[in-house]
Amino acid sequence: MKNIYKAIWVDGIVNIKKNPKHKNDWKFFSMVYMTLLNALNLAVLLIILSYYYDVKVLLVRITIFPGTMLNSFVSFLILFALPFGLINYFIIFYRNKYEKLIQVYSEKKGKLFASYLLGSIVLFVLSIVIYILQI
Repeated sequence: MKNIYKAIWVDGIVNIKKNPKHKNDWKFFSMVYMTLLNALNLAVLLIILSYYYDVKVLLVRITIFPGTMLNSFVSFLILFALPFGLINYFIIFYRNKYEKLIQVYSEKKGKLFASYLLGSIVLFVLSIVIYILQI
């Protein structure tokens, strides 16, 4: 059975590489897109666990910059994006594994990646709305 996660990656990589604007930096953009989507999905999971199952989530607050927005962004990067960035790098890009994956998994013309993108965003927005309405 093929790995759906790797199939989504291949679909995203192939379609980002096709975009002439990202000809030279497709690795960076594919990594950023997937890492942020993974972080959103983790946030949804943590919202569900903290609300429905009363699980306490350990959040690190960083206060080294003036202003809360920059501190919150750095906290988000450290807690959510950095772990997924490292995992994604070693699963997909380390030793050019993506080249082998492109040969194994067929490209779905962006439909698989777009479905994952839209699904992740919709789940995140819905979980925030439901959480706010329940408070």
